[in-house]
Amino acid sequence: MKQKSLTSKQAICHNLFSKVWTPLISIDEIIRELEDE
Repeated sequence: MKQKSLTSKQAICHNLFSKVWTPLISIDEIIRELEDE
């Protein structure tokens, strides 16, 4: 039971991390494109 709740917590953390990380990567790519010009 504990292991199952741990994995679900990890999944939630991973989903939240992905939601935050993806926009950060996009912003970083935009900044790089602006710096290249």
